Amino acid sequence: MGGLIPNEIIDRILGQADIVEVVSSYVPLKRSGRNFKALCPFHDEKTPSFMVHPEKGIFKCFGCGKGGNAIHFVMEREQLSFPEAVRALGERYGIAVPETRGERPESGLKKDALKQAVAMAASFYHGCLLDEKRGGDRAMEYLAGRGIAKATVERFGIGWAPDAWDAVLSEGRRKGFADPVMAAAGLVARSEKTGNFFDMLRARVVLPIKDVRGTVVGFSGRVLDASEPKYLNTPETALFTKRSILFGLHEARDAVLRDKRVIVVEGQLDFITLFQAGFEGAVASQGTAFTPEQARLLKRYADTAIFAYDADSAGQQATVRSFEALLAMELDVKVAVMPSGFDPDKLVRDRGIEAFREKVESAIDLVAFQYDVVRLQHDPATAAGRARIAAALMETVRAAANPVLQHEYIRRSAEVSGIPEETLRLELKRLGGGRSAPRATAGAAEEARAGDGGRSAAERELVALAVNAPPVGQALRPRIAPSDLQDADCRELLQAVYDALAESDRAAAELGFVELSRAVMSRIERPEVADLLSEIALVSKTLSATVTDEMIDQLVNKVFEPKRKARLKELKARIDKESRDGTVDPHLIEEYRTLRAAMRHWR
Repeated sequence: MGGLIPNEIIDRILGQADIVEVVSSYVPLKRSGRNFKALCPFHDEKTPSFMVHPEKGIFKCFGCGKGGNAIHFVMEREQLSFPEAVRALGERYGIAVPETRGERPESGLKKDALKQAVAMAASFYHGCLLDEKRGGDRAMEYLAGRGIAKATVERFGIGWAPDAWDAVLSEGRRKGFADPVMAAAGLVARSEKTGNFFDMLRARVVLPIKDVRGTVVGFSGRVLDASEPKYLNTPETALFTKRSILFGLHEARDAVLRDKRVIVVEGQLDFITLFQAGFEGAVASQGTAFTPEQARLLKRYADTAIFAYDADSAGQQATVRSFEALLAMELDVKVAVMPSGFDPDKLVRDRGIEAFREKVESAIDLVAFQYDVVRLQHDPATAAGRARIAAALMETVRAAANPVLQHEYIRRSAEVSGIPEETLRLELKRLGGGRSAPRATAGAAEEARAGDGGRSAAERELVALAVNAPPVGQALRPRIAPSDLQDADCRELLQAVYDALAESDRAAAELGFVELSRAVMSRIERPEVADLLSEIALVSKTLSATVTDEMIDQLVNKVFEPKRKARLKELKARIDKESRDGTVDPHLIEEYRTLRAAMRHWR
């Protein structure tokens, strides 16, 4: 489970991670008898329907249906994958989580050592900003000139890299960090000529780059003058991959989740200026077009992305280049067009935050924006120009994973360009016709299940029986396999019950309901399955050991009934056809009679 994270590690983390402690670090809890309640952090409500049950180690909202253990809570609240949530709790409770496949720490160095080195550097750089002897007064003067308040400097841990070749290198050595560790953390590099190490950032304002959990993973340094490069990032490491990071997402996450909308700006100072002015729902792509990794990350939190890049040609081109990755994630993309000569930072400082809000609220759709850009490059009054415009628009449209969205973008492209829809569809076909199938997502799970409304009552009753009475779960194993169930969530839950029973060092008759449900919950990754189990654990009554074999058989046969009905229908059709042809296979008749008799017996 958990991307090859051993079950024993997951069990240790859940043993240490008190569900009340974890949840209360995000939302205030109020005791309600033996349990706790709160307003649900996952949907808007006025009356608390969110419950935390310490004994069972689970939470459940009876409003939106979300539920699970401490790992599932962190998954939902932080919008992390299962392995990421396990790691977050592991770090919180001091439990080392082994590296999983696909993660290759540089030179065998563990990530913890790199994180400690980066944290040391962040503290050092921030201290230098406040130290006149190290030139920090120049940096503070620059930041004040950019309208960055002292409180904001503290809020984001902004720092200063002294104009020296060995400032952070010497500090790291003094703190006991080996040169190779600091190099692997991206803080220093080795000279090819001399073989000596030197600081990566020098004479620059330092902006810490955090991952979505708020851990500093790298730095971006900005010069105080007009020299190039204006910004310089520390190199990519085992902690920091630029294409997978969105600057400011940790700070903006709650606002983005609440509004299901994110504003994407280009530079870090654009983001900081907006945040300081009270606009908290923005992130910065750090000067690059959106990558597929950034788009996937953003999809966890938002349904709509509004770009607010610089108004110059480079900013416009970067905006257009970002569309494809976001359309592949089925995000609704719009553009807040900045006034000529402005970026968000300058707009807010010169005209105030309301001027920026107005641009956001009047954002135009991506098709209209792209048409405005390409018609300046290609003359729409000529056939050749229209052909190039059609090609540019359809090149973007074909990235849309959702066929409904693709259809809408074609219609909108025809509307703004005046090029007939049929012509645009022919151009789309010439370019490859777009994506033939939507990407694989969590929607694959939704595809396999009809939702709570369509879930077989018999299947739900069966898995509830297996969870609530461990001996019954053991008795079910030879009678029915998880693959026999139609509902994907029920299948996964029954498999988790079987796995927990098989791995337990105690007999099923000795296992209590709470013990089994905790063991089963620790083996579940998908939130939908955790929701189902938490509902069963809280709503269903604990069953006694007096459940008879006949009762179990009746339920199993009830689960099989839809399949048997379908098979009877198929057999009848084949028998009728063969009867018309003159010869009927006796085996078909025998199977039909046996199946009919079995169904009558269990009714």
